[in-house]
Parts: sequence; structure tokens; C-alpha cells
Amino acid sequence: MSMNENNNTTKRIRKASVIVGDKIGETIYDPVHKKTGFATFVEDKVAYTEIIGTPYGDVYPLDPKNDLVDKKVVLLPSCAVEYGTEAELIKEIQDFIHKYLDITPMFERIAAYYAMFTWLYDRFHEVPYLRAIGDFGSGKTRFLQVIGSVCYRPIFTGGATTPSPIFRILNDLKGTLVLDEADFKSSEMSDDIVKILNTGYQQGISVLRSEGKGVFEVKAYDVFSPKVIATRETFKDKALESRFLVEVMGNGTLRTDIPRRLSDEFYNESRN
Repeated sequence: MSMNENNNTTKRIRKASVIVGDKIGETIYDPVHKKTGFATFVEDKVAYTEIIGTPYGDVYPLDPKNDLVDKKVVLLPSCAVEYGTEAELIKEIQDFIHKYLDITPMFERIAAYYAMFTWLYDRFHEVPYLRAIGDFGSGKTRFLQVIGSVCYRPIFTGGATTPSPIFRILNDLKGTLVLDEADFKSSEMSDDIVKILNTGYQQGISVLRSEGKGVFEVKAYDVFSPKVIATRETFKDKALESRFLVEVMGNGTLRTDIPRRLSDEFYNESRN
């Protein structure tokens, strides 16, 4: 899947993020006007722009009309805001999680630290994964929605998604994979997802796939990224099991202050 777009005869280079020298640009999204742009960071100063010039040409942010953005498959922040100290930020994230999700206090704190970690995961060589495990109706989907929404560039997908687009989206967007109902009935699909999970915890190791019709081409996909998933059962692969921080869902009575549905207020809070 390509994030490039043809505009008449001019090809626009579109990227989710750009690093040029000491400048970092991250795609932001205005859901009211349905526009994207870049928030740029240089020497702790924030600015906003629609284009970033690079040695290989002008780079544009993700297309707001792209289905991944427009249909909230990928969630993007709307702006950059001051957060005070790291301790204050952790508390703000944990308060947000507590407001919308019923999990143990210990895992609330783990989830808050994990969400902050995802925003700088590329500074590490290895990443753990978060997982909710439980039966139908135990709150696994809410777990993914709430924690995933405050992670870095979350990519929401479910068990009905074929592996092929997951390889491409992770390679292109390098965000946090949020995978619901990861108990795949098809052994072929299960094998591919296990490859993504087994390979994607360590930086510098790509998954090789043979693609094409007639003339096959070998492509390397970088699937290194944080991942938040939900399953009903454990994986048979013990090495894969060791990579998860696990919360068992549905063991207690649901708190009465938890909203039964997620409103626009929730999504506005998560973007800011």
C-alpha cells in the first residue's frame, strides 16, 4: 500500500513523519475541517506547516481523504500541547484510562507507561506487547479502544483483516498495531500474524514475502512496532507468549462509573 498520491501529473510524496536534520515532523489531523498537516519540532519549539522540504523533494502529510485516516483506522493527534513533567503526563494518561476502562490498578499504571513508551519506541531495540485475554463480553475491545487511542499512531484492525495489508501498513506508517480478536481460524492467517508478532518485537529484522503474479518479487517488510492485542486464548508459541504484558479481563464486577459507550468526548480527549 502506498501513501503517495497523484495530483494531476504531479506525484506528491506523502509520509506520516519526516526527519530532516534536527527537524521532526509528525502528521496531525483536524477532524472538524478534515485536514492534515505537520507539527514540526526544532529545538523544543513547535510549529505547524503543510509541507516539509527535504533533499528528495517536498513531503506532504498523510492524505485526509485516505480511508485509513478518514475512517479512523489510524488515529492521529490534532495538535501538540505542553504536558508539564513526565510524572504529570503519566498521571494524566492513567486518569484517562481509569475514566473509560475497568482494569486492575497495577495494569492501569503499566498501560500508562506503555502508552508513553510507544511515542519513543524507535529509540529501543526491543519492545514488549500489551494483551487483554478473556471471553466474549469481558471488555477486551474496550481495553484496545482506550489504551490504543493514547498510543503513538494507533492502527486499529480486527481478526477479519487479512495479513497482507497489516504488513504494508506497519511498514509504511510505523505506528502501534491494535489488533482485536487475534484468534484466527485460518492456520495460514495465524501463521502470518505470528510472524508479525514474533519478528516485530526486535528492531532491524524484516519479514520477507514473495509477491506478484507471474514474476514474483521478494519484498522486505519492517514490522517492528508496539502492539496492543486481545485474544480469548493463549498462543501455543511459548516464545511469543513471553513477549506479552497480560491483563486477564472479566474477573470482577464492572465499575458503575464506566461509560457504557464511548462518545465524541472520548475521542476528543484522546487526540489532545
